[in-house]
Amino acid sequence: MEILLVILYAVGALVGFGAVIAIHEFGHFIIAKWADVKVFRFAIGFGPVLLRQRWGETEYALCALPFGGYVWMLGQEDGPEGDTKPATDVPIDPRSFLAKSGWWRMWIMLGGVLANLISSALLLLALAFWGMPLVPPVIGDVVPKVVGADGAAVTSPAAILGLRQGDRILAMNGERVRSFDDLHIGTLFHSGDPVQLEIERSGQRLVLPAAGSATVPLVYDRQKGGGTLGIVPADGSRVFTVDGELPAGGPSYGERILAVAGQPVVGLTGQQITARLMPFLGRDVTLTVARDGSPPRETTIRYAGADSRDGDSAVAGFPVRVRQVLPDSRCAGILFPGDLITAVDGSPVAGSYALTCRLRASLDAERDIVLKLRRGDEERTETVRGSWISGARILGLVLEEITTGHIPFLPEGLGGRPSGLTGTGVKSGDVLLAMEPQTGGFAITWGQGSIHRVPIDQALATALAARERPHLLSRIGRAVTGQVPLPPAALDRIRLGTVRVVTAPAAGVLPLTDDAGSPVDVSLDPAVAKVIPLLNPGDRVVALVPTADGFALEVVRDLTGIQRRLVPVAPVGTSISFRTETVPYQLSGPGEAFVMVGDAAQVMIVKTLLMIPRFFRPADQGGVDATKTLSGPVGIFRSLWIQLQFLGVESYLRLLAFIGLNLVLVNLLPIPITDGGQLMFLAVEQATGRPVVGWLRNLAMIAGLVLVIGLMAFTVGLDILRWTGLL
Repeated sequence: MEILLVILYAVGALVGFGAVIAIHEFGHFIIAKWADVKVFRFAIGFGPVLLRQRWGETEYALCALPFGGYVWMLGQEDGPEGDTKPATDVPIDPRSFLAKSGWWRMWIMLGGVLANLISSALLLLALAFWGMPLVPPVIGDVVPKVVGADGAAVTSPAAILGLRQGDRILAMNGERVRSFDDLHIGTLFHSGDPVQLEIERSGQRLVLPAAGSATVPLVYDRQKGGGTLGIVPADGSRVFTVDGELPAGGPSYGERILAVAGQPVVGLTGQQITARLMPFLGRDVTLTVARDGSPPRETTIRYAGADSRDGDSAVAGFPVRVRQVLPDSRCAGILFPGDLITAVDGSPVAGSYALTCRLRASLDAERDIVLKLRRGDEERTETVRGSWISGARILGLVLEEITTGHIPFLPEGLGGRPSGLTGTGVKSGDVLLAMEPQTGGFAITWGQGSIHRVPIDQALATALAARERPHLLSRIGRAVTGQVPLPPAALDRIRLGTVRVVTAPAAGVLPLTDDAGSPVDVSLDPAVAKVIPLLNPGDRVVALVPTADGFALEVVRDLTGIQRRLVPVAPVGTSISFRTETVPYQLSGPGEAFVMVGDAAQVMIVKTLLMIPRFFRPADQGGVDATKTLSGPVGIFRSLWIQLQFLGVESYLRLLAFIGLNLVLVNLLPIPITDGGQLMFLAVEQATGRPVVGWLRNLAMIAGLVLVIGLMAFTVGLDILRWTGLL
């Protein structure tokens, strides 16, 4: 059944793409017929003909490559060669395209774009009155940092402005915002410019930044390829995935969650509903759910997080350590890097996700939170409160799980049950040498030995932490930067934490031995080479750990009793996730429908045209990265597929209308093989009184064909790389 649905959605996407092309070609065709031009063929696609049918004098064909189409008219193959003999010497059939006046030929050339423009406008108008499917401009999450053009982390405008989860953006720089698409287009066009937002928060309208405050410019986001606010759209309340334990009568795909434990959640975003569910991690919770148009019902599940593996680290029992305390946190001066959090409000906790879940209810209720800590050999109890940081109420702590290094204590597993580490035989004081997530649990290597911490400076800690993993040796047995991979035969013998330093490095090479005593030399980069003089022969570096004063290398000496086993992790319960969804837009009046159609045409035609020069500008001048923003036929086909499968027919039709408007622009560009190029030739002919000479026209056509094929290959390549996850 699922395969049939996939085929159905794929066919639907292909039919939609072909329909937009058919409408364009029909525009040429109908005006050509109106002008009494003889049409040999009306074709959808290019290449070999798959299906053909003749009605009257015209053959209607479906071709193999659905990336365009054409109308073959009399006169397009029998034109005069302007460089060999005058046009007046060539007899022209009165029904030839070339026999028609300049005005008729212009209208025939414009027929395709007019058909796309009219059909798209009518479709959008109908959708506007029906309820235009839009992603509401509601903030789901604030991204505190974005990657700038130079690769450095930059504070996002949203974080500076103080935007929060659930804020609805009403206007940006004076332009009305109806959807998240409006925000996306606006940020691309105003990258580097100061931004002013009008928002709605808890029923109140606010303007950010406030009057008299410093301006906040939009920043370039290298990952998105253009300007950004640093926000994520809100998820809807409709269930997208259900995984893990699947109880009979549990929530299913497409149902909406109306209440959590008897508390209504109607009107909340998916992120906010997830926050209401988080305190129930590993416990039973009753949900009220309903499918659109059906009566509500109640069901009980054991909540396992947004992903079925969210609670795995809590079941395994990995201790949680504070890696960083954010400057804006109320915990600053109370908690310090290196503190171990053992309990929240009296409940033992393991795993960073489980700890976050335990905090959630108190954070949302703005209550005091009692944390039990271990700081070195001292046990402490501290009372803290949350703060609004990066758009959410949080403690402002960066947490990490101890998956390698010294295990000072073993917390209870989820729900007060013995942890997986305890069941495997790990004891307090043991050293975890390696951890590998696997299906059904975690493969761990551990042993016993004396622990030593070697303090290092901030610069070196930053250099080491910037590696793929903050360890001297990665799990595949090469230096952190891996300048020279180890021989294949050595890979099976080298694992993080099982390699010993033999002597000090010479000429950038670290001599090592594995547990069998066989030598293995690893090339070092400068950051790693700086660390080696701090170590003794036989040391095993197992972790880079935060301390109250900075960072230290955690080193184990005299290691014995090395074991490797799988820590089994049973399913915690049922995981539920949400995704962005569209909502029918409510018109303020009939006139707004026409305004929305005009805005869509302006964005897809005028603003897209104005976007082209930005592809050639540097990032600091409002440039846009074409590799992140352009899409070709494959990408369009995939978008249609996704719209039809996940967002519904209305969203699918809206995208078809946008594709039609985009075809208006593409076909009006003055490229010789497009309608715009033909109009350019016609304009020259009308201005000079004679056609463009044949050799020049042919040269221009070849150049245009090369340009279009090159652009097509570029965009299709980008589409394929994105689809395969390589870009």
